[in-house]
Amino acid sequence: MVPEIVSRPPSELTDEDRRALRTLVERATRADGVEPLNEESRLAARHGTPDRTHLLAPDEDGGLRGYATLANGAAEVVIDPAHRGHGIGGELLDRLRAEDPDLLLWSHGDLDGGRRLAASRGLAPRRSLWRMERPVSGEFSELPPVRLPEGVSVRPFRPGEDDETWLELNARAFADHPEQGRMTLQDLHERQQESWFDPTGFLLLVREEDDAVVAFHWTKIDEHGTGEVYVVGVDPEQQGHGLGRAATLVGLHHLAERGVGTVELYVDGDNDPAVRTYGGLGFERAAVDRQYGPPLG
Repeated sequence: MVPEIVSRPPSELTDEDRRALRTLVERATRADGVEPLNEESRLAARHGTPDRTHLLAPDEDGGLRGYATLANGAAEVVIDPAHRGHGIGGELLDRLRAEDPDLLLWSHGDLDGGRRLAASRGLAPRRSLWRMERPVSGEFSELPPVRLPEGVSVRPFRPGEDDETWLELNARAFADHPEQGRMTLQDLHERQQESWFDPTGFLLLVREEDDAVVAFHWTKIDEHGTGEVYVVGVDPEQQGHGLGRAATLVGLHHLAERGVGTVELYVDGDNDPAVRTYGGLGFERAAVDRQYGPPLG
């Protein structure tokens, strides 16, 4: 029997809800080898954000059999490993689709369960997000040297001073990106509050003549010591000068100097220029997240 589904208004998850959700996510991650929620959803559950739907399938002990969330047309569903195969995922997804029939459903790790859930509702693959990785220490890890364009230097991000400048550049650099281009000042501040945030690893490439930011590489080191190319961006008006490659290498060298062994990044699988660039820098595909939606055409 499918359990009761509880809907929480935006920003109104209780402390008990958050504790139960953390436990659910931990159990699913251990079982599947991949986290079921992306960073945006995890931060939204922790800090509370408007315009987001939360659906909970509670159990009799105060925990959760399942959870689903929807924001900006993108949905995620996670089911406790002990309660899979009982229709909970389908019920949660149906409730979300009643709110937004055209939603896109993420399946992190492209797991069999996600494929089955999508197929059961007639959803088709719409987008692939690749996780690529490469070593930056040990054998076969040597990095190419950094070659900055003339008149460009590197400095760290200055919280409270560079926020608005960076947000404006980020919005222009990712104007066509469904997630990164929407980042707000609140989003930036929430990430600055995370334990992994380090302004010395948020590297800005600036024109020496006027300190104008022309590119950036925001790096991340997680709790397991894995480095990440969190985001690399280039001023669209400065494309074609090698800034993307230079910014990427600046960050990789920084992570290597911090003692990181492996660096990962996420890139859309159909972004051929980016995939070629990262492949040329030694990155290889390690995993795929799949997004499903109503069939096109």
